[in-house]
Amino acid sequence: MAFQFKAAMDDLFKPPTRLQSMVDRAVRPEIREPDIPLNLDICDLVNKKKGNYPHDAVFALLPYINGRSNGQAYLALTLLDYLVKNCGHPVHYQVASREFLNDLFRRFPEFQPTLMNPVHHRILEMLQEWRLSLCRRSRYKDDLQRINDMYSLLRRKGWRFPDADSENIAVVIGPENTL
Repeated sequence: MAFQFKAAMDDLFKPPTRLQSMVDRAVRPEIREPDIPLNLDICDLVNKKKGNYPHDAVFALLPYINGRSNGQAYLALTLLDYLVKNCGHPVHYQVASREFLNDLFRRFPEFQPTLMNPVHHRILEMLQEWRLSLCRRSRYKDDLQRINDMYSLLRRKGWRFPDADSENIAVVIGPENTL
């Protein structure tokens, strides 16, 4: 027990990693538009380092997506979109994990409200894109089944999904329709 407490305290006071620092800069509250070069640098770092970087990058965004600031949530969702479109299966696998999807939809109300929150709308849009691109055309579509499961669950609860933008789906799929 004492060992676990010490390990937790060590984690609490650890300086942020390079990846975490970059994510923090990409979603800082004072910027209004996504920092595209920084987002692409984060994608390059995730692609170059592999290991736990896809997991760390994706999960580092959840506190911002679920935070109170719609501006930061929008920036975090934009970075997540960049990661999904530029980092391939390691990131796809992370966004399809039960843990990630449950955290992503944690702040959703049980049923769709009359007036949709713009952050919720963007998350539904992204889930729809992933379902129509990754889950249908990826070589690893069996690993991504939880995306379809979350879509089905939300549909049963009465959530309506926005139409997917075919241009965004084409970007996720890539020019050769292979992932």
